[in-house]
Amino acid sequence: MTTKNLNRRDFLKMAALAGIGAGLAACKGQATQEPTVEVPPTPEPVTVTVWGWWGDRMKFFQDGGDRYKQKQPNVTVEVVTVDQDLWQKVFASVPAGTGPTLCKMITSNYFKLRAENMVIELDPVTFPDSFLKEKFPNHNWQGYGRYVMPEGEQTVIFAYNKKMMEDAGLDPNKPPRTWDEFFLAAQKMTKVDANGTLTLEGFAYDDWLPFHNPLFQKGGNAIKHEGDQLIANFNSPEMEAAMQFFVDLAQKYKAWDKAFPYFTDAIGNRQAATTICEAWGHGVWVSDFPEVYAELGFDVPPTPTGEASPYYGRKNMVLGLASLINRPENEVTAGQAFLEYFYKEDLEGQLAVSSISGLVPAHAENLVNPKVTGDPFFALGAKLSPKCYDIVEISGPFSDLQYTLMDMLFVDNKSVKETLAFGQTEMEKEITAGDITAMY
Repeated sequence: MTTKNLNRRDFLKMAALAGIGAGLAACKGQATQEPTVEVPPTPEPVTVTVWGWWGDRMKFFQDGGDRYKQKQPNVTVEVVTVDQDLWQKVFASVPAGTGPTLCKMITSNYFKLRAENMVIELDPVTFPDSFLKEKFPNHNWQGYGRYVMPEGEQTVIFAYNKKMMEDAGLDPNKPPRTWDEFFLAAQKMTKVDANGTLTLEGFAYDDWLPFHNPLFQKGGNAIKHEGDQLIANFNSPEMEAAMQFFVDLAQKYKAWDKAFPYFTDAIGNRQAATTICEAWGHGVWVSDFPEVYAELGFDVPPTPTGEASPYYGRKNMVLGLASLINRPENEVTAGQAFLEYFYKEDLEGQLAVSSISGLVPAHAENLVNPKVTGDPFFALGAKLSPKCYDIVEISGPFSDLQYTLMDMLFVDNKSVKETLAFGQTEMEKEITAGDITAMY
């Protein structure tokens, strides 16, 4: 048995999509290029420093910087990979004036940096609203603000073992589309031993914000907006249905067990038949479980009605580079000019960065690139993206709350009503404490 013990918080360190991702990342010259940006020469030598994590990905930013130097010989882009204590170093160095010119953003710390006025807004002349909306059409600019470009999106997908489905007497070419079809399919694919112990679960769950796929499919949300004010909306019929989705799978259909291995391992080791997860799981199976990957199929997630009314589930927007304060003026100017080059001209670089993480690319012209449209998995992600909901801000306390609620339901055996009430109270506390400020 192969055990990788990967979870969502580890995946950015993984060189995923060894096959498809590498092919996309190597598509030099394949992407349709926008008109060349005419940048005045920089008179004095200047170094633009870029900080981020996961060297395999940061290499593509360095490649873009090297291409930019061919246009601007006096500008050197120096990419530094900081895998340990990156954000402690950022929050300490920026006020001291010793931080980087640009930094790769992650959603939670991006909003913290904004709250402390450490990021520089994109120049409205260089990046007018018309450009942002046209070239990055699936990004929530209102929610994220005009400070950072998106790399791409992780959409929710339905992954299933075609062989296991066929062995259970189901048609792998017609995967379940409704919740009822899905529950019955998961039940049929589940296996137990002579003692009644689960040996093959019909469903393995992704523990990252698990309630929000069924919640958004039902048209609900964990918060409400009243003007600029956020109101906790956890104790709702839609959230009750979302929790009941998992309760029924575990208790009524007995198709999954929270104690089973993490969903990528469970699928990869043939311990689970299906999962509903973020698209990055695809990269794990490609690179770490190639024999099992050949048995997998991918499709739209099952919904209550079989349609996205209104959504297939949640998506996660991955952010790119942002400009930080307290650097010399010429360095800030050069950094902004590099951003202009990378996000207006270097489609090759953008596609490489997004593809290594299994993202649906953010730039409109990369969305129609044959390397994306011609690949079934990426084409599926592009199809799903407009019908997936971006929660925008995911704070640490909010994500921790999801784990607590799952434990209440399946470790402490609390009722759905009790769990809902607790979740509502905790959401109210988080909003009052300022832990959630930009959630949508």
